Order: sequence, then C-alpha cells, then structure tokens
Amino acid sequence: MRKIIYPLALFLALATFGGINAQQVITETVTVTDNIVSKRQNINRPITQLIVEGKSAVQLVYDTTNFIVVSFSENEANPLDERWVIVKGMTLAINDPEGWSIYEVHLKKSDLKIIKNNIKTQILYTSAPYLDLDTDSITLSPLTTGNLARNQQLDEARHQLDEARHQLIEARKELSKALVKKHGERVETYTYTVNDSIDSTSDFIPLEPIEVIESNEVIETVVDDDTTVTRKPRPKKYHYNFEDRTGGALLWGFNNWGSEWYNGLNKMGGAYELRTSFSSWQLELSYAVIMTRHFYLDIGIGYESDIYKFSTPIIDIDENGILQDRNTVYLNSNYSNYTAVNQAFEGTRLDDWSSRLVTRYLSLPVEMVVRFGDDFKIGLAAIPALALSSSHTGLKHEIETRDLEYQDVENISKFITPYKLDLRLSMRYEHFGVFAQVATTSLFTDKDVYPIKIGLIIK
Repeated sequence: MRKIIYPLALFLALATFGGINAQQVITETVTVTDNIVSKRQNINRPITQLIVEGKSAVQLVYDTTNFIVVSFSENEANPLDERWVIVKGMTLAINDPEGWSIYEVHLKKSDLKIIKNNIKTQILYTSAPYLDLDTDSITLSPLTTGNLARNQQLDEARHQLDEARHQLIEARKELSKALVKKHGERVETYTYTVNDSIDSTSDFIPLEPIEVIESNEVIETVVDDDTTVTRKPRPKKYHYNFEDRTGGALLWGFNNWGSEWYNGLNKMGGAYELRTSFSSWQLELSYAVIMTRHFYLDIGIGYESDIYKFSTPIIDIDENGILQDRNTVYLNSNYSNYTAVNQAFEGTRLDDWSSRLVTRYLSLPVEMVVRFGDDFKIGLAAIPALALSSSHTGLKHEIETRDLEYQDVENISKFITPYKLDLRLSMRYEHFGVFAQVATTSLFTDKDVYPIKIGLIIK
C-alpha cells in the first residue's frame, strides 16, 4: 500500500507545484522618482478583450508581446494588490475607481478583438516608441504629481496644442494677405494673440477667443512666428432683414370702463354698470422702422373688437345719448306690465334678457420696445383708431328661452366717438406676455366713459 501512496503523493505535489509555476508571472519594480513606482506584469496568454472601467487612464500600445506596466505613487494603494487589474480567460479588465494610476497596456493587435470602456475612462492608442524588445527594458518619463492620469491627459493636450498652433498661424497669415489683397485698406481680419514659445513642461496656456471685427485701418507686423495686429476698430453693425422687422400680435383680455381714463377698474354704476368679461381682442401686423440690439420702433395696422356686457338685463339709449334701464322706464319696473305692452315676450322673465354694446375699430399702433437681452421686452404703445359701424356693431338685446329666441341691434354710431387714442404697456418673455391698455378719449360723445383692457399678448 505504501508503494502506491508515496508515488501518488509525490505526483500530486509535483502537479501542484507545476500548476503554481504555470500561473506565476514575472514582476519587476522600477523606481522613476522618489515617490513614483512602476511595476510590470507579464501576461502569458492571448488577450482578445480589453475592458476599461471606473476612471482608469490607459495607454494601449500595440506590441509583439503582452504585458502591463502600472505606475502609481508609493503613498497610494498598489493597483495590483487591490485587484484593479484582473486577467480572466482571454479578458484583461482594468477598473481604477479614482484614476490615480496610469496603466500602460502592451497587447498583440492580431489577438485583440474587443475594447470596451465607459464615459469616465481615458484610452490613448499608440505604438511602442520606447520599448527595446531585445533587452526587454522600459524607459518612463518622470512624473511629479500624484494624479498621474491627469498629467498624462495634460501632456497629450499640450502636444496637440503645439501642432494646432503652427497650423493656425500659417492659416491666419494667408487669410490676412488674401483679405488685404481683395479689399485694400478696408478689411475684415482676425484678432488673436500668439505665443509660440510655450514650453512643453509649462502650464497649458489657451489662445484668446477669436473675434471678427471691422476696421478702417490695419497695420500688420510679423516677427518670426509672433503676429501683432494694431487696428482702429469700429463697432460692427448687424443688418436686420425684412423677416426680423416684421411681426404679428394677438391680444385677448378683460374689459370694463370708468368715468376717468385712469380709473377704469373702479367701474360705473346704474345703467353703465358692466360685468367684467374676457371679451376684447385685437389683431395687429407691425414693421420695425428702427431696430437695434436694445430697442426698436414698430408701426403697424390693427383690428380691434370690444364687447361690453351690461349688468342690467335691458339697456336702452335715449335721444341725448344717455344709457338707461328699459325696465325702469316702463311702468315702475314692473316687467309684467312691459310684457303686456310687448305680448311677444309673454311668459318670459326679466332675467332671461341680456344687453351688450359691440364696437369695432381700425387701429394704427405705434410702439417703442426696449429689449433686455434676447428674450425679455417691455413696450409702450400709442394706438390711434377709427370707429367702424356695421350690422355687427351697436347696442344689442337678446333673449333666449326654451320657447323663444330673439335678438335686435340698435345702431348708436352717432353717439360713439368716431376716433380714439389708447395707451398700452406690455411686458413679454420671448413670444408671450401681458398688457394693460387705457383710453385717453371717451367712448361716448355725450358721456365720459373710458374703457380699460387687461390681458394676454402673443407676438
């Protein structure tokens, strides 16, 4: 039995040792500076998939052998010990949660099929410019900060900036020469500042923003790669076309009236008492004859419709142009006596009636608008208008019951002031806003009545 057990135990031990040896990797440490450590780990199998997660900064080098070099501060955790680098099957996964280390990954391009990374990672694709395959040695640039990933990104940005700067200088020189040749002394040029002596180890210095201006006089001096432009600037004027200057507006609001132009909200009593109603609307088409960035002056044409609804059921107007309650005039406010005289309305009640005054105007609004930025606007308008008379305007009486429908219209145009002048204040954000409009002239010729409107505007 022992002859069988001892050889079997020896075989298992050798197999276990051999398995460990097969999985062991060669790791060497190279100290670049006092506080930066770089560790190389060989990968002794083909890699077909690279997965980069977290905030990892990876430089992928297509090479003839597979290995990874991890550079990190000696005061920080070792990514290999933290298992931020894992090889499973033919997949190499790197997941640095904070991105404090740099991972230089050398892989065979012929084997690599899939690369996956999330939005917070950084992958730079390069060849192997500093790898000596004969000695298998590594040369790393010295790093002076703990956040190695950010330094790598900064160096790459500087390199790209240096190349772009030289191309930009040459392009601007050619453009300036072409414009001078085409326009003579009056040219459009680019204002810029060039500092071509930026050292690759210095902090990143961006170019100033490019601004296109007009100038009357341009003197250009070129010294090596530095270009200085001296100019006498003139503010650029923006041209507003017909579409910019033309606009339409819809105004819809509540209306009422008062005995003075400034007290329309106080209403009036007796036969002149109204129910405040959302029954006034205006349509306008305007054109800005003056337009700048901060204000514009609109002149337009408009159509206005106003319906004034009386609180008293039946309102008449006498020969002097004064409104009166018809039920009061007829037989001491006894509606049954009124129906006896007007038998067509027998069986109806006084509350079945309604009265309203309808007016129409053709207007010529003139509005000054001040712009605060591109969206917010405040406007003040003067609106002269002419009264229109038709079968749809005048004093209307209406009764509607289950058994009876009746309406009549009384033409009172001779008692309506044929013209008016309103003032309107509006505030808008983009296309929507509010307005308040008051009359400076009386609606009636024989009675001081001044309408007021408050509502919404779409322009």
